[in-house]
Amino acid sequence: MNRKWGLILGLALLCSNASAQDSSDSGFHFSPYIGLDAQFNFVNISDESFLPIGSRLRLGAYFWESIGVEATGAFGLKSSEDVGVEVSLDSAYTVNIRWESPDAEGLSAYLLTGYAWNELNVKNNNSYPGSTTLKGPNVGFGVKELYGDWGLFIEFSRQFSKDDVRIDSLNLGTQYQF
Repeated sequence: MNRKWGLILGLALLCSNASAQDSSDSGFHFSPYIGLDAQFNFVNISDESFLPIGSRLRLGAYFWESIGVEATGAFGLKSSEDVGVEVSLDSAYTVNIRWESPDAEGLSAYLLTGYAWNELNVKNNNSYPGSTTLKGPNVGFGVKELYGDWGLFIEFSRQFSKDDVRIDSLNLGTQYQF
């Protein structure tokens, strides 16, 4: 597991260094952004799958042309129920380093590496196990298309994975670059 994270981080560093060498403006600059996403969460508990839906706000800033820091906060809009079990992702927060490729005709790809906190609520007739906080490293990747200062993106992220619980999310949203 640790080898996988090291490989992902190493690949991101290699890509960001290569893109910085190709650019004439690879120095420090501050460029903040804000975004709003629709978040489709894929929660797997043992052999059961659930799809709670949420909304997410993202705040971030690029400090170099292709490297930034981003924080997100999400809240649940709709729970998911199957086989008598109701699952909701009440809240989810992440802090990430964002490794982004240079824009090619307004299109760029990015990798997110960071840490996530997820508040998962699981209920059945016996009210087990209730609300719990699941936290740990997360990783994601996405594609963004720019239209002036605005961008549209699609992103997949692994929010949590341990034992028989996994939380993935597919995010569709918009971003404004200041």
